[in-house]
Amino acid sequence: MTSCVGCNEPLETGWSVCPVCETPIVHGCPGCGKPTKPHWNRCPSCRTALLSGSSEMGSSDLTAPRPAGPPAGVQPSQSSPFFTEMAPPGTWGGSGIGGAGAGTPGSGTPGSVGSPGGMPPRAAMPDLVPGTVLEQYEIEAVLGRGGFGVVYRARHRTVGDAFAVKAMGGFGASEALVRALVGEYRAQKRIKDKRYILEAEAPVSAVHQNVDWVLLPMEVAEKSLREWLEEVDREEEGWLEEGLELLGQVCEGVEAIHEAGLVHLDLKPENVLLVREGKGKEAKWGAKVADFGLARGLSELEQARPELFGDGVGTAAYMAPEQVLAAHWQDVGAAADIYALGMLLYELLQGRLPYSGSADRIKEKKRDEKLRIRRPEGPARLVELAMRCLSREEGARPGSAAEVARLLKEDPEEATAWGNLRAVDPKESFGAFQGGFSAHDALEMFMRDFGGKAVERRWAEEGRRTEEGAPRGEADGRLSEQAYLNRIIAGAQFEFVRIRAGKFRMGSDSEFAGFAQRPSHLVEIREDFMLSTAPVTQRQWEAVMGNNPSRFMGNPDHPVEMVSWEDAQEFIAKLNTLVPKGGFRLPTEAEWEYACRAGTTGEYGGTGELADMGWYGDSAAVLCDGEGSTHQVKRKKPNHWGLYDMHGNVWEWCHDWFDDEWYSRSSEPDPIGPSSGMERVLRGGCFRSISTAATSVSRGRAEPSQRGEDIGFRLAGTL
Repeated sequence: MTSCVGCNEPLETGWSVCPVCETPIVHGCPGCGKPTKPHWNRCPSCRTALLSGSSEMGSSDLTAPRPAGPPAGVQPSQSSPFFTEMAPPGTWGGSGIGGAGAGTPGSGTPGSVGSPGGMPPRAAMPDLVPGTVLEQYEIEAVLGRGGFGVVYRARHRTVGDAFAVKAMGGFGASEALVRALVGEYRAQKRIKDKRYILEAEAPVSAVHQNVDWVLLPMEVAEKSLREWLEEVDREEEGWLEEGLELLGQVCEGVEAIHEAGLVHLDLKPENVLLVREGKGKEAKWGAKVADFGLARGLSELEQARPELFGDGVGTAAYMAPEQVLAAHWQDVGAAADIYALGMLLYELLQGRLPYSGSADRIKEKKRDEKLRIRRPEGPARLVELAMRCLSREEGARPGSAAEVARLLKEDPEEATAWGNLRAVDPKESFGAFQGGFSAHDALEMFMRDFGGKAVERRWAEEGRRTEEGAPRGEADGRLSEQAYLNRIIAGAQFEFVRIRAGKFRMGSDSEFAGFAQRPSHLVEIREDFMLSTAPVTQRQWEAVMGNNPSRFMGNPDHPVEMVSWEDAQEFIAKLNTLVPKGGFRLPTEAEWEYACRAGTTGEYGGTGELADMGWYGDSAAVLCDGEGSTHQVKRKKPNHWGLYDMHGNVWEWCHDWFDDEWYSRSSEPDPIGPSSGMERVLRGGCFRSISTAATSVSRGRAEPSQRGEDIGFRLAGTL
């Protein structure tokens, strides 16, 4: 047996703090020798498994027989709106770091019976039976039990109001308990907008049965979001709308938390409590974010001890990947709460979580960068929002909880359509679109293409609805340049630029150019056309086709790949059915090179520096541990005409058949390649290409049915 270095008190195995002078007991990692704590599962420095951690925390107690239930007369709720997990009566629960259900630090699961802060296990705590009075609070019943205490229903004897009281007890440990609950209270008090926050009163302390008790009185809730999810009838009309309304309120609560400089770090259905608002038939559920046991200030995260995070703190299924991977608090910010909101949306849509298994197994899955979760079922815009929130890359998630709330309520297709309308002169907008069609046909196509009945409703509200037979405007038959080139189709944003007609020299006369790239020859593009600002992304492909053939999945803004020329034609055909008069197609090879050069004569259109404009060869491989992969579009500089990723990332299909000798006999105006062949043209190089294979003149080829993880395409269109 060892002794405390501070007071020489004999210490028992498993203690992390001296019970007399509270001097920390330092342990060492067998891997790197750095100090560790007994309750850690892994060393935060070298990730070595600390096999003694669970036993030192008293995990063997979990297998011991548990008491049959609470004392006579106390009927705990089996599914409390405060705690889902039921801790045994008369025992400690939790680590002192987390809130309800926090359990063993780093595990995300309830059940540890170690005391808060790693203190030695205390004696069994008695229950507070109905009728017990602590200060002004008279205990009425048990609402629930969890990893951080017991929640009782109590009534304030002076004012008569009902409260939910989180109670923690200890022998001579009231100071530590007060610190724990005061931290939770202070975090909540920093929030200014408390409409969607479960309010708490100041903690109070009292002595009862020779036990020091600390109480945190809170607003009473009737059920948790977990209970709502389990009770909801998915066959009943309106259930999704109600769920989205509740989730929107959660988002507003999280936004208020972030505005206070806090991050919650443990958002889950158990920590979203529901209260009944209104009376009679008008009554409906309102959501309140609760349990700030893990909440930390953003500035505090930077100063916190790294060992606090260890193997991740929170509930495993809802923890963001960075929450699992980080060993330091400062590595985790508000984006972790956005991830948890995405998981709540996923569970609302699918009725279950994408992960299953133990907490450690779930964390192992989240550390695997190649593991992808299955998309939930539901409306496309909500599915897309959920997957954005659940992106591994923090920067790919929505920028704020307020943005998530807005997207839950707002159909982005409607919003974009209305924005396009408002940007156009009201006197000309509808008539401009109408050009060339009957008023009835134009209205039908307009509504289908630019937002549906919601836009029609807004037209009526604004008094801008044009009656059938109204005179045509003076515009050129389209809403506007901006509205036509930037639109949302099937819930995904498509952006194009107008490429003006002109002449250029195609190909190269350089001695280093390949035979198929020579000779240079004058080409004229006689008509303006549109070209997408980036290759078609996985997000856009999924919106139109409903699947994702790509190998490099994970970020929906990576180019779609593993698509053949024939696949691209199928995508284009379906897109043209969604957008009447869309005119979408693949660019001709001449159009592609003309747009890539963007008025320049060098090998790389735009800055002249390939590394600034494209993912290719070494640059892509270094960023991907030597293996290489596609990259998110629009992360490099565009060329002078606003086109991204023309060099590298993925080869891009063109309309033309390939012919080595075509340049020697190509016509000057609008060449479209040979009339037949065995292979189609590829342009631009890919993430594996050397620099000389990713120039403006580089030509590739492949059979129309060929697919590759480095082959994609971009859209052109006739104006």
